[in-house]
Amino acid sequence: MKKYFPNMAVLLCILLFIGLGQNSQSDFMHQTIRIANELISELIMVFIGITVGLFIKNFLHAMVGAVVITIGTLLLIRFNVFQNFSNEFVIAEFLVIMGFASISNLHHIQRPKLG
Repeated sequence: MKKYFPNMAVLLCILLFIGLGQNSQSDFMHQTIRIANELISELIMVFIGITVGLFIKNFLHAMVGAVVITIGTLLLIRFNVFQNFSNEFVIAEFLVIMGFASISNLHHIQRPKLG
């Protein structure tokens, strides 16, 4: 059960974000969800998420690393270092990558060990 908790927490947070975003009047939430829907069809995002989920042994480290990178990127956007990115785009990337990473990590945990 301990192995499943971080994956389920990520998926639950994504579902809550989407649910709250659909029911809110916030342009930020609607824009983030729209961008995330578009990013799901980008294969590089899917490959990054699956790779993170399969090859990082401790998924908690992947979660913390993704959160730190996302917060760092949002701070750099705030201080005008990255002028071509938006906050919505960075959050949408985080949602898509962590969603695919948690699903692939759950598959990796469930897969029977051979030999």
